[in-house]
Formats: sequence, structure tokens, C-alpha cells
Amino acid sequence: MKIWAEPPRKAEVEDEVKRFFDLLREGELDAAREAVVHRYDDWESQLWSLWQDTYLVYLEEVDREVDDDSLEGGLWRGDLDWLQDLGVAETFHWDEEAEQVAPRGEHFYVGLIYRGEVVDVSADFQVVVDEAGGYRLQRETIHMS
Repeated sequence: MKIWAEPPRKAEVEDEVKRFFDLLREGELDAAREAVVHRYDDWESQLWSLWQDTYLVYLEEVDREVDDDSLEGGLWRGDLDWLQDLGVAETFHWDEEAEQVAPRGEHFYVGLIYRGEVVDVSADFQVVVDEAGGYRLQRETIHMS
């Protein structure tokens, strides 16, 4: 997990978000989980929601279904190939327009892409100041836009 001593440049933070999604795309769920701070203890439900909002929507568009779309059923976790088609949009949407993160931290979001198409899913993050005064990337939520 990257820790900055001072407010980082937004481009650096965006690179960390891309790295987070690269790890997801590679099926490295534990490494992705460790790459950022998580505001809530909802990692598995967030991944399941991401599966529903991207892969299942895609399957619906091509008239296919899955046997079990529940969180508990674990189909979403059994074959992680669906993650390979995940990407992030080029534009990140920050609270402020400066090149550097505000000293108090700052919120932003990025839209997601699935199978080359922009989808109605976004990922919300925040750069937070930790108790030692360092700056960390925190995942807020991944949700339908």
C-alpha cells in the first residue's frame, strides 16, 4: 500500500487506482485488497456487486444466464476470468481541479469499462490523511452510477 508523506500529485494517485484495477484484472484479489485502504469491511460484497453490475449485465445483453447469481453461491468467485475484461475510464473526476491533492485529502471517482464499453458503474475513492500524517488511497465504494 502506497503512503505519501505529503499531498501527492493526482496523477500519482490515479496510477495507484489503475494498479488496483490491474491487480483485479489479473485475478489477484488479495493483492488488490491490500493495495488500498477500505472504508468499509465489505470487500467480498463489493466484488460480487462488481460481478453483477458488469459481467451479469453483459451476459443479459447476449441472452445468457448463470445458475446462481447469489453472493453466497460463490459462482462469481469460482472463475475470475470475468475480471479480465474490466478497465477504468481515462478521466478521473476530482472534487477540486488542482494538480495536487488538497492537504486535508480529497474525494474522486472514475467510471468503469467492461469489455471495451463504458458501463454505468463507478468506483469512488478518497485520499485520506492517516493518524501519522501520511496520505493513503482509500476505496469508498464501487457501485452503479
